[in-house]
Amino acid sequence: MIAVNSVGKSTASEMTDTPVAAYQPTAPTGLSAAGGAAMATLTFEPASGAVSYEAAIVAATGDWRIPTDALLPYAPASVQQVESSTKLTFGVPLSAFAYRDGQYKFQVRAVDANGVRGDWSTASSAVTVGECYAAGLTACLC
Repeated sequence: MIAVNSVGKSTASEMTDTPVAAYQPTAPTGLSAAGGAAMATLTFEPASGAVSYEAAIVAATGDWRIPTDALLPYAPASVQQVESSTKLTFGVPLSAFAYRDGQYKFQVRAVDANGVRGDWSTASSAVTVGECYAAGLTACLC
């Protein structure tokens, strides 16, 4: 690589890593969510070129996002393939929610090998998590 500015050119440096092409991954499709007392489980079709995924937790009653982990989207430690399927799945633990109980929607986005984040998927249907789910309530913001 050579740097060029008003003073002139630098000497060429050697490449240290093989470059990986950067492109914005497509949004995952077919997102569905299942509520639970301790977590919500997300299942979706993978995006081409993705090496990881992130989830956004969206309040079911509005379009504003509830931030998690110091205003960052939730990034699962691992994503598993659904048995006998091309779909992927991961859980979002209750500790990731700003408000511990209630109804939420989710969106998922892909991240490529360079850290380039794709567009968010279409939001899932609303699901109930936490104590509201354990109590059998289908609509509450406890």
